[in-house]
Amino acid sequence: MTEISADYPGTDGGDTRVLPLPAMKNFRLALNVAACDGLPLVVGVGAKETSGSSSGSGEVRSLEEIRSALVPLAFSDSLAGKFHYYATDDPGELAAVKSYRGQRGLFLIAPDAYGLEGEVVSQWTGTAGSRTAAAGAAEPATSANSIAGELLEKAEAWQQASKSHNQHVRHGRQNRIEWESEIPVTDAEALRAQGRK
Repeated sequence: MTEISADYPGTDGGDTRVLPLPAMKNFRLALNVAACDGLPLVVGVGAKETSGSSSGSGEVRSLEEIRSALVPLAFSDSLAGKFHYYATDDPGELAAVKSYRGQRGLFLIAPDAYGLEGEVVSQWTGTAGSRTAAAGAAEPATSANSIAGELLEKAEAWQQASKSHNQHVRHGRQNRIEWESEIPVTDAEALRAQGRK
């Protein structure tokens, strides 16, 4: 591995602005993966338009701006690996999130045990410079860079739920919770285990 990695030295302190946001294909998958990993999900909801949408106050509003603002957070040394990320211009994707009301902005979402629903823990909507959090409100934070410190605090305070695989599966079956895979399950043993014919 040392020999191979020597061929790809990389750069220290590379420009994260040229990197894409490490995000899932859609919100449903992002919420599910966050639940599986026991991590909170940072979601940016932007406007469809990509130009002229900034208010001049540092507020992040377009989908393009949301993605660009989240990239440095995702790759920062202090926050890397502590959250999953997703960005969208369709508020309807977040229909399974409690207390989400269709606003644009940045949202910290706690997934449920099965990644089928979520709950807004904190939000930075930028409406008139406001910031709302589930555990109290403070002024103001609307750009991704301005919330980095708060995200670090949330990451350090995050209580990852411990799961027992057998108990988790048993509870899911008892409550008829199923995950619909995008790729059809064709393995006969897996189908038998799921109780399908």
